[in-house]
This record gives sequence, C-alpha cells and structure tokens, in this order.
Amino acid sequence: MCGFGEKDRRPIDPPPIVELEETKGPISPGQRQQLVVQCTLWNEEGNEHRNIIRTTTGTATAGLGTAEELPVQPEEKHARVMMGNIFANATYLEDENGVPGHFYIFPDLSIRVEGRYRLKFDLLRIVLPPGPPSSGVNQVIAEVLSNTFVVFAAKKFPGMAPSTTLTRAFARQGVKISVRDETRSRREGKGGSKRAARRHASPDSDVDDDDDDSGTSRPPKRPRIEE
Repeated sequence: MCGFGEKDRRPIDPPPIVELEETKGPISPGQRQQLVVQCTLWNEEGNEHRNIIRTTTGTATAGLGTAEELPVQPEEKHARVMMGNIFANATYLEDENGVPGHFYIFPDLSIRVEGRYRLKFDLLRIVLPPGPPSSGVNQVIAEVLSNTFVVFAAKKFPGMAPSTTLTRAFARQGVKISVRDETRSRREGKGGSKRAARRHASPDSDVDDDDDDSGTSRPPKRPRIEE
C-alpha cells in the first residue's frame, strides 16, 4: 500500500529477494564481493522508468500589485516514487528447502504512488580505487525483471498476506526482516475490526496492529540473476 509521507512508508511485502546463480562456473569470494545489485522501479511493461514523479504547481512572481494581478509561473517539482535502500550485497543463506545460496535482499523498499509496477534488478561489478582497472567492471553485467505487482491506495488495500516460507527461513537465520503469521485484513472503521484482529492474532506475531492496513501485493516469483 502506498504512503507519500516520510513517516508513512509501507514496505513492499514480501521483501524483494534476488538469488545469484553461477551458471558460468564458480565465482571466487573476492569476485563475489565486487558484485552489487541495484533495484529500480519500472512500469508494468518494463520499458519505462518510474523512479521519479514530476508535479507542476503554479506560483505567483514577486512584485507589486495584488495577488489577482500577479502572473502565475508554473514550477516543476521532482520526488522519488520508490524509497529505501536500492543497493544490496550478497548474503550467504539457506532457502526454505535448506539449499544454500547467495541472496540479495531489499527489506525496506516502499512505493509512494499506487499503480502496477515491476522491479528491475541490475547486477553490477564494482571495483573501487586503488583496485586495478579491468574490462567488465563498474557496469551492468546481468539484469532481471520481477513479475508485475500492484501498489494499492489505503482505501483499496485488501489486507496483508502471511509471510512467505522464504522470508521465514531468512528470519530464522538472523536477517532483520518482518514476519507475519496469518492474513491480516484491512480495518473497516475504528472499533470492531481492530479488536477482532487482536483476538485472532497469533501470540508470536511480531507485527503491530498499525501494520494491518499497510503493504504491497507480492511478486509471485523469486528473480534470479545469472552470472
């Protein structure tokens, strides 16, 4: 669910996770440390960038005269649509089936405008000074697009779904990631539905009631980047 205020951020749920697949042979630990994944926001078709929103407001120019007499000059403002850390390093973890791998996790991304989107993940090989320059560094070496997902306005949000088994597996291994034990429907009104949510909430759930009406629908597949 979208929230435009800085204090009203609603993280994408479940958090985007990308797995690194070494299809061209094993990668050394030194080479893997150079790999970073960048996440950007795109339209549903995956062909237009959606990270910036542009708004135009009218302002009167300074000078003499009444407000009605002053000419209005349009002013264009830019604001980020997707907030949070858009870069991630690889973390060695076991997935929900106990299979080890290297994963890039984005736990705090949030989108401020409702709509249908896709996430694009670019695998970058970064070499900082005084490292030796070589071909194929500081550029995109692989990319992948997520499936389409929906960001809802507050009044249209259908409710939070239970956390995925992959999210739970990573949380058990110490990753700081939100975990929810059951479906949490959107509150309707200020009284009964909130109390009902409290009655039916699992005792070991670590999500407050304020999370009942927040979130973003889940991308159904875990993207993989091949290196």
